[in-house]
Amino acid sequence: MAWSDQQDRLPILVAGMFMVFAVLLLPVSWHSNEENYLMLAYQWVAPTAFSEYSAVFDQSNARFLNMFLTGHAVAWLGYDAAHGVLRVLCAALYALGFAALLRSLDLSLLDGLLVLALFNLLGPDLMGSEWLFEGVEAKTFAYAFVFLAFAAAVSGRWKSVVAAGVLATYLHFLIGGFWMVIAGALYAALHGRWRMSASAMALYGVLISPLLVILVRDQIGPAAPPTGTDGPTADYIYSIIRNPHHVAPFADPNGLYRWARGVVSTAAMCAVGYYMAQMAPRRLRVFALMLTGLGIYLLLAMVISWGDRHTGSFGKFYLFRPASLTLLLACLTLVLLVRTARQPGVVQIKRILTFGIISLFLGNVALQFVLKVRSGLSPSGLETVAAVQALTEPRDVVVVEPIGDIDIKFVGLHRLLDRPTLVSWKFVPTNADEIHRWWGLVQWREALFRKGCHGESMPAQYILVLRPETLPLISSCGTLAWTNGMQSLVQVSQ
Repeated sequence: MAWSDQQDRLPILVAGMFMVFAVLLLPVSWHSNEENYLMLAYQWVAPTAFSEYSAVFDQSNARFLNMFLTGHAVAWLGYDAAHGVLRVLCAALYALGFAALLRSLDLSLLDGLLVLALFNLLGPDLMGSEWLFEGVEAKTFAYAFVFLAFAAAVSGRWKSVVAAGVLATYLHFLIGGFWMVIAGALYAALHGRWRMSASAMALYGVLISPLLVILVRDQIGPAAPPTGTDGPTADYIYSIIRNPHHVAPFADPNGLYRWARGVVSTAAMCAVGYYMAQMAPRRLRVFALMLTGLGIYLLLAMVISWGDRHTGSFGKFYLFRPASLTLLLACLTLVLLVRTARQPGVVQIKRILTFGIISLFLGNVALQFVLKVRSGLSPSGLETVAAVQALTEPRDVVVVEPIGDIDIKFVGLHRLLDRPTLVSWKFVPTNADEIHRWWGLVQWREALFRKGCHGESMPAQYILVLRPETLPLISSCGTLAWTNGMQSLVQVSQ
């Protein structure tokens, strides 16, 4: 028996996987999504701590479980400490779920490391700019329970499948809902219990019905632009303008190449999965067919997106979100296939390839570590934050120049300034009314930094200018309160 084929006990798998996930999630540098969701969560539990002019606003309640847990963590520990604790908790949950899945498939710790190494080198997804292990938010906690649902499905424990699926869904409806259907089908296919699987899915539907009610109420609102305007619909704003990299492949012709690569990779995965299913043992055959089905789903999502390219009506469903976990399952299936090879020569090749892949993985992780360490604010940025806090009152609205609005160095300013900043391109809400409000504020801010002030009323007391060349344009809005030669703070004349 080859050294890579040893089976490990669950505690060893959990401990080993925790170290791997901790490496992937540390050091605790901020991801731009975390800036948004941690502030939203804190706002959910402490609304009076935020101004009505805060750049963070989203009245959707469907992720209330994550909001409650994350918001109270921030309230008790503060942003930075809560962020670190939540990253460690996420690594622990990932380790528990993924270790349980490995154990259910009789895979070893080394097999699990190989799966994650392959995923890290190939990923983070097939298409749609999705990811699994880059930060902590509602979807990452949900994925941990999806792993547990899959482990229970492989092991034939339908009650555990339902329990894990319900928790995943209450943490993130789209992820929990989609992958619970896959887990139910996997359970039925592996164990031949189709009637039991149908009953389990019915029970699951009953248990998540309160969440469905909340979700429907969240989404009730006029998708059309406000009365008296002829702007785009809320769906178009959200999908085509704001999130084409996630949900609208045909919105930007310049980005089609990246999507085309994903289509080719997905089609290749479908072909390999189908071919593998014709010759593999039963359990591996089921996984191969599952991959084929997931790939076909993603290709159909491309077709739907083509029909939806002018409206964006399907964007809110994030049809490509399964692309990241699908890639991980492809890596897992590949390792399962490799485990079936027992010939001495093949075993030796397995060892060499495993060593090479894991070595590349560790090198990539080291590179990412360095990049994360360097991702914080520059000394100039820290000086700017200190100046704004010293010269403004807590309720003063400080509009921030819209450059690098997705770059973590600039997204983080909205939290670090600790002032209401009115709007951020990153912090888009999810219900129709607030999407229209957000879009109006985005357009107003763009006009301000394109044309300057022209006597109209300003919903701000200060303007933070991030580029020296912008200052002459904005200086007409008021008086210069502070500058360090790079960034400047202008007090608006009322």
